[in-house]
Amino acid sequence: MFLSAFKFKSKFSPRTFTYFIPSPPKRKTGYQEKEFDELIAYLTKNGFEILDIKTQSSTNNESSGMWVISLIRPKNKEANDTELIFDYESYSATSELEIEYD
Repeated sequence: MFLSAFKFKSKFSPRTFTYFIPSPPKRKTGYQEKEFDELIAYLTKNGFEILDIKTQSSTNNESSGMWVISLIRPKNKEANDTELIFDYESYSATSELEIEYD
């Protein structure tokens, strides 16, 4: 049976972590999504293993952006007991940079 062959390396159960990143203004060249990169650094520095990442674009009349949906697994008891609340402005080294979205 397929499920019996799939065993986790850790005793800690995987869980999802979702985060919404608003679309930046239109640009003529590519750019690095620093908020996404800092989100991944935050998760790995806080004792989580990233098992899978998916993104889903979201557009409506008022806003657009992307949902980052991650399947993560705690690597230790401290991470397992942590409630993940990612406040980008307080975590980011670039939080003094203000970006306005129209």
